[in-house]
Amino acid sequence: MKSTQIKNLFDGCINYSYKDFIDEIDKKSGSDPSAIFLVSSPRVGSTFLYQQIINKLGCCYISNFTNDFFSATPAFGMYLETSARGEQHQVKYQSEYGKTGGLFETSEASAVFANWFGGTHPSETQSCDFHCNASKTHMYKSIKAFNTVTNSTFVTKNPWNSFRISAISKALPNALFVWIRRSIDRAALSDLENRYKRGDPGKIWNSATTKDYIEIQTRPYWEQVVLQQASYSRAISASLAKLPESNWTQVWYEDLCDSPDTAVKIVYDLASARHHPVSWSPAKALERNEVSNNTRLIRDYEKDYEKITRFIDSRDDLKNLLYSACHSVS
Repeated sequence: MKSTQIKNLFDGCINYSYKDFIDEIDKKSGSDPSAIFLVSSPRVGSTFLYQQIINKLGCCYISNFTNDFFSATPAFGMYLETSARGEQHQVKYQSEYGKTGGLFETSEASAVFANWFGGTHPSETQSCDFHCNASKTHMYKSIKAFNTVTNSTFVTKNPWNSFRISAISKALPNALFVWIRRSIDRAALSDLENRYKRGDPGKIWNSATTKDYIEIQTRPYWEQVVLQQASYSRAISASLAKLPESNWTQVWYEDLCDSPDTAVKIVYDLASARHHPVSWSPAKALERNEVSNNTRLIRDYEKDYEKITRFIDSRDDLKNLLYSACHSVS
């Protein structure tokens, strides 16, 4: 049966029964929802980490199927999907700028989160909190339903959530946050490549907008991509600093490429310490083309990369966001 046919079958009753469905699960479960939120700036390898966590920790996630057809009733989508494909499912280590193909592959769940938080710009100030208490309750009970129908911890990644850490942590006391980071020069270059592919690199903005994005867009394009990364970093760092250390950790993309198992084990240890239901199942060895650290990209955009690195070298606050500088003190 096609996904659209499945949706049509449930259209007549979902809106009527979804509240009853998540309310019933909420009453039967006394514990708070179990969830892991990946937060990051764009182009730092968050999709790859997301997929690794799903495959190695046995976490549930919002797929393209649920996001596209059941964004207002995501626990129904997850329930139908689990029934259709079975509980055991390995996602593919493939994506194009965070987007995946296939109904049951990973989604950033933008439509689902828009129902709870909206999508107004600048994201950092206008889409950082719930629409209302009803939206917060809907998310809380939906994620608890995810846990119940899959018997696993929920994991998700969406750069917009990088500006929602405070709101999410208050709504979900047991939520864990994983900050996936990447050396600012490499992340900025990858972001610039995406801008070129979408149009004028001086006018394109990728992903959620920081509170200073209009000011950033007055700068040369090679500075824009660096300043966007830095602005994300400041916002995430400030929000995580307000949380208990037991509620968050960080993973570097460079380490993830070097040893995926070691990097993902950091997330497993964090979740296990907080008694979240996760398993540890290292996957088969990755093929060489499944990870990349921009070597070819630097050659393709050598002049732009030189401009990026010169700009970073001119400012200590930016140099401190390079992998070697940060990793040595992390």
